Amino acid sequence: GGSIIDIPFNSDGTAMSANIPGQSAGTKIEYFVEAENERGNRSHWPTGNEFLSFNVLRLSGAPVIYVGMRNAGHVLMLDSESREELARITVGTDPLYLAISPDQRRLYVTNTVDGTLSIINTGTNRIEATISTGGGPLASLVSPDNRWVYVLNSESGTISVIDAGAL
Repeated sequence: GGSIIDIPFNSDGTAMSANIPGQSAGTKIEYFVEAENERGNRSHWPTGNEFLSFNVLRLSGAPVIYVGMRNAGHVLMLDSESREELARITVGTDPLYLAISPDQRRLYVTNTVDGTLSIINTGTNRIEATISTGGGPLASLVSPDNRWVYVLNSESGTISVIDAGAL
């Protein structure tokens, strides 16, 4: 069992950060988002007993966290110790899901509104390619050998299979 930590948004409503004590590289963080309006009505996402998750990764000797900023159209790379922004990478519209390759050299970002997948080189923090997928790409998964990327497309009801080895 873990503990619940409330994380406030910045005053502009676009970013958040938290000090999560004792979390080191390789830790999987599970979370959900709960919102309350001015009338006190609460809702949370995802619904049910599901959680979203991210992994704390160790790149260049320091744990970093990648965060997709859905309304802003970019991915933030944050130092998990100092909480400083290390990079801001512009991607497509509504970046929803981020997947890191097993060798940690690429970050794959599904852009739900655009119907694309942005591929970020984690060494340079630059976009290597943007590939069209089916409509409404949600989750993605990278094969253990780093060669294949599978993208679940919610609107088109398809799975895109991308040969990352050919990029």
